Parts: sequence; structure tokens; C-alpha cells
Amino acid sequence: MIQWLLEALSYRTEKVPAQYETISEEIMVAPASTKWIKGKGNQNCLSANPEDCQVMCLVEVPATYKTVSRKVMKSPAYDQEITIPGEFKFVARKELKDPERMIEIEVPATYKSVMKKVLVKKGGLQEWKEVLCSNKLTTEKIIEIQTALKSRGYDPGPLDDVLGPLTRAALVKYQRDKDLPVGNLNMETLKSLGVE
Repeated sequence: MIQWLLEALSYRTEKVPAQYETISEEIMVAPASTKWIKGKGNQNCLSANPEDCQVMCLVEVPATYKTVSRKVMKSPAYDQEITIPGEFKFVARKELKDPERMIEIEVPATYKSVMKKVLVKKGGLQEWKEVLCSNKLTTEKIIEIQTALKSRGYDPGPLDDVLGPLTRAALVKYQRDKDLPVGNLNMETLKSLGVE
């Protein structure tokens, strides 16, 4: 219905609802770490049991992250005062259909998985020995080892730069006679033979 209204200067208060925004952030699930992994056995192992020459490598494990999103209040609700100037005008009368109301929004809790290491079985004792890496076992180094064994009365076979069965047997016998670690080209044995 259209009416003729004469309005004086007046004021009204309106509720301005709170404003929300979604933010995302990276959270660390697991920090960076290192772990030992089993590598390939040394191909120059002198022992009949390949486990005697097991190689363990220390590798770096990068930190892992995940993205978490949550709603945060950007600006709180507030009352706004609006000035209405006086004027003559034709207006359409409006009836209130839905009153203003405040809505509460529940932000759910966030969770993360936590990994826990539990001892299942106790391990046995291990002894670490420094060994000659395969990339340093050159033909010249093998001849040095064969020559050193021969000069100490152990028969490595021909000085042929091959780490064959005779050289391996002579090396194991030397290690046992000298009470050295047996089964690989460890640094103690090489030092005892004078091979650096």
C-alpha cells in the first residue's frame, strides 16, 4: 500500500552480522629425521655368511606436513546507527516477514594422527667395524694385500689382482691367527698387513 509520509530527521540501528573467513595453514605432522636402512651386502665379503658383511646406511627422512583449514572471525557483529533525513515521499509499506536473528556457527575440532614406536622384540648385540669400500678396492690394492700376505708366510695364490678363493682363504687364516675380525676387508686387518 502506498502512503504519503512526512518524516522528520530520525535514526535507526541495524545489526551488522559478524564476518568470517577460512584460512589454511601448514602444520608439521612429523619432523625431519634420520633412519638406518639395510643396504646391499658387501660383494667382497670374505665370510661364508653374508650377514657378517651387512651394510647399514643412514638416510634423511624429510618432515611431513598437512594443510588444515579453519574458519576465523574476520570482524565481530556490531550495531550500526543510520541517519534518516526528513522528506516527503511516496513509499511502499513493507511488513516484516522474518525478524533479524543471530546464527552461531560451530567450528569442529581438528585432529592429527600421532605415530608411536613400540618395542616388539629386543634386538641382539651388533658390533660395527670399519671396512674398505668396494669403490676403493682397486687392482693395485688387491696386489698390495696379496703381496703383504705372501711376505708374512700366507699363500694367496698368484699375484693376479683377483680376490679369488686362495687369496680369501689366506686372508681369513691370517685374521684368525692374529685375532682380528674375520670375514671382510676391515681396516684393522689392512693396518695389520701394512696396507693403507
